[in-house]
Amino acid sequence: MDIRNMPGVVAMSIAVVGLVVCCSGVCSESGSPLSRVPVRPTPDPSDFAPAGAWAHEFAEASSTAGPFERRILADGVITETEFEDSRTAMRRCMRDAGFAYTAFWDGGAVAAAAPGHRTIRDVTPVSDALRECSNQFGRSIADLFRETLRDPDKTERA
Repeated sequence: MDIRNMPGVVAMSIAVVGLVVCCSGVCSESGSPLSRVPVRPTPDPSDFAPAGAWAHEFAEASSTAGPFERRILADGVITETEFEDSRTAMRRCMRDAGFAYTAFWDGGAVAAAAPGHRTIRDVTPVSDALRECSNQFGRSIADLFRETLRDPDKTERA
């Protein structure tokens, strides 16, 4: 399958890359996805002691997380089941918005029109759906899960 002949998939891949960059905190304050997320005071990292060296990141993520993510982050551990629940919720949210969504282990993702839905000619609706779904179900879960699994003691960042 040659994705160069599938402009909708290519456009959505570009939109996903843009969303990942913005959700990483790189976007400016005005109009960025993160500027629309209510920020609570950052909890004390000691509340996330089971996260060990990652407690500070869990606390920061919790300050912008919605109820779904806060529930997962609360105990300082993201299990494989919770990670998969987050991915499933993200796919369901995107499907409900009319888009097929596939996330990859490395953090990349592809979104395209779901079967029976409109052809995507403008990336704005998919970007909006990605932002909304990510804000609810997965902005921090996937990254923290992968990072804590890859480097549990955070020795590579020390």
